[in-house]
Amino acid sequence: MAARYTKYTRSKPPASSVASPYSRSTTPRTPRGHHADRALLVSLVASLALHFVPGVHWVTYPLRLLVTFIHEGFHAFATLLTGGSVHAINIEPGGSGVTLSAGGFNPIIASAGYLGATLYGAVILWMLRKGAHGSRLLGLTAILVALATVGGILHPFTLLAGLLITAALMGLATKLPRHAANWAASFVGAQFAMNALIDLNTLWVLSVSGTTPTDAQNMFKMTMIPAGFWATLWLGMSLWILWRMVVRPAIKSN
Repeated sequence: MAARYTKYTRSKPPASSVASPYSRSTTPRTPRGHHADRALLVSLVASLALHFVPGVHWVTYPLRLLVTFIHEGFHAFATLLTGGSVHAINIEPGGSGVTLSAGGFNPIIASAGYLGATLYGAVILWMLRKGAHGSRLLGLTAILVALATVGGILHPFTLLAGLLITAALMGLATKLPRHAANWAASFVGAQFAMNALIDLNTLWVLSVSGTTPTDAQNMFKMTMIPAGFWATLWLGMSLWILWRMVVRPAIKSN
């Protein structure tokens, strides 16, 4: 009998993304926190410029693929964590992705993609505010992409994109001085957080239409609860994560 796989997907995102202007601090502002805030502000301005200037979407394209690698990587991690097996991770040129898995606890697996990407971005910003080396965070991200690439080793575009993104991140992690690496990691973290929100908005639209396979549609098939409910729930949880780890501490520090 042929094995039955479940597909966990990241829907094709918009052509550009916008970063967040916030960062985290649980104590009165320090020079370190001030630098983190300034880095995030620059990330926001740069992202807005890339978003509105025609013909420069190719600049944000690698970031879109990077977010998809992490999204699918969290699906794979949740599968393994709940006792399942991962058979493939495929990233498509348009920015979408799919993880083929068998077994595991499907509700956790389906929820892990969008929530995991949001949490990962929030953790990067939180750790930078706490004084973590940006180079180490970039290196960690490179390792996660490399692990996800192993799952797509038979998929030519996944293999090529994964190797290039891993090499670029490791190059930034090893070549940039600490100050510049912190700025780069801040930009990457903000992109993760905000791309997850943009993707969840796209997911909600696709879930309402009911014609495109999505993680929310998988949840509907498992629970018979409408896909729009799951998309709304994940969006709310992502906003809560960003509020607690990024926005609220930044407001308190001011």
